[in-house]
Amino acid sequence: MRRRRRIDHSLERPAYKQLADIIRDQVAKGELEPGDRLPSEHDLMQGYDLSRTTVRQAFAHLRAEGAIVTGPRGSYVRGEDNRQEVTPSGAVVTARMPSEEERRRLAIGQGVPVLVVTTAKGDEVLPSDRWAIRIEAGE
Repeated sequence: MRRRRRIDHSLERPAYKQLADIIRDQVAKGELEPGDRLPSEHDLMQGYDLSRTTVRQAFAHLRAEGAIVTGPRGSYVRGEDNRQEVTPSGAVVTARMPSEEERRRLAIGQGVPVLVVTTAKGDEVLPSDRWAIRIEAGE
């Protein structure tokens, strides 16, 4: 059985950040891969002797970083697979967090930013977890 890191409540680093560190480390080591579902709040509460609030703070922290996404059936490691490409010749590309309406319309999980491609034709809003920007040589 794999030895589990513990949350050290005596440290100055808040428990939610320690839990976020543990999850990030599991992703880095390949123990959790893109698309994998994270353990439930309840399992993390019991496994690390944490409150629900602490686990939710850790998830919110990871969502804000874009490391995980949360949907109606749980939280998952953000995937990089199956991205479509856009080559924005003469366009300006910015990134931002989506509005609630954009999140619903584009079916974006919490914590996933959007790419806004602005051209003479107008703005196109693309979910960053499904699109990649290709920059052609010499641009």
